[in-house]
Amino acid sequence: MSTEAWLGISAGTTLLLALAAFWAIWQNRSIQIKNRKERLLNDIIEWATDAAVCGIEPGTPDLVDDKGAAKSWPFLDTQFKKLATIQLLRVKSVSTKTIALEIDKSLQAAVISLTDNLREQIKSLYQYKEFMDEHKTWREGKVEFLTRMAKQVEANNNLLYDSAVKVIEKATELKVVIL
Repeated sequence: MSTEAWLGISAGTTLLLALAAFWAIWQNRSIQIKNRKERLLNDIIEWATDAAVCGIEPGTPDLVDDKGAAKSWPFLDTQFKKLATIQLLRVKSVSTKTIALEIDKSLQAAVISLTDNLREQIKSLYQYKEFMDEHKTWREGKVEFLTRMAKQVEANNNLLYDSAVKVIEKATELKVVIL
């Protein structure tokens, strides 16, 4: 074989190797993008699961009784203990909203809804705290207020749980599409 033939074979082989290397790099990059999205979706699912834990699951018996605040006090005290967790989830929602937008607009809408519900729950629990700070001792006439407040917190819990489930469902749906 002549030198020109060897040069042609070498050039062809080099071109094939370059194409194979390009394909391997492109394939690796595609896998990295897929893995990154999956990891971000898993983070969003974990965040939403933590929020769902802060809400009352549907089907839980009423914790608020119209007969008085006897059930309202323990219920509200229990809910107030969750405040730090709810506030932390609210802080994490800032980055979660941005990440969700990068992945899917409908996921971001679900995350925003959950974030709004977290904010409402924080607001309700602070109202309870202010009331408790002002009324250290039991007084007649406070039963209605505490019962109304407990019902509001319970309603917020249910909204919190429902919106967290929607985020989890949407993120899981997107994971299935990615995989």
